[in-house]
This record gives sequence, structure tokens and C-alpha cells, in this order.
Amino acid sequence: MTGDEPEHYALLELRTYRLAAGKREAFEQRLREVTLPIYARLGLRCDGFWASDDEPLLTYYTLYWTSQAEREDGWRRLLADPEFVASREGYDSPVIESTVQLLRPIV
Repeated sequence: MTGDEPEHYALLELRTYRLAAGKREAFEQRLREVTLPIYARLGLRCDGFWASDDEPLLTYYTLYWTSQAEREDGWRRLLADPEFVASREGYDSPVIESTVQLLRPIV
């Protein structure tokens, strides 16, 4: 994260990806070189991607939102972004399953 985050967020979006075997290294390279720079340029707050030692084919990441409206706008901007759209053309995604959980603070 950038250090200029508000004290709290209304939503934390936890995304989980299951990768095809043998595809992790290429996926991680794409995250570093393509995905995270686009997220940063668009102001999407993502503090990184994580792998599980227990389940090596799983990758996790979080996005932080101040509201549901901000989340909807962020995804709309990302999916309409010409660089992001171009980066997906012809890309053979290693993601074979994904889940999204929206979490809200309780304390």
C-alpha cells in the first residue's frame, strides 16, 4: 500500500485464484510487469499477491475500497482501460478457478 490510505476501508475484496500446474512463475511475472503497474496507474489499492505454502497452486490478493460505489467504479475503469484490455488479448490465463469475497470491518 502507498502509505496515504485512510484509517479504515468499508470493503476489503479478497480474491483467490487457483492456477494450472506449472504456470506460477509466468503468472507472477505478469503480475509484476503488467497487472500491478496498471492497478497503480488507476489508483486501485492492492498491497500485493500471496502464495500459500500449503496449497502452492493458490494465489491470493486484496483490494481495498472506501465504498461499494468506489469498487464498482474501480472495476469499471479497469475493464475499460485500453492498456488492460490489450494486455488480455491472446493471453492464455493460468487461472482455472477464482473466488471473490467482500469483507467489511466489524471492529
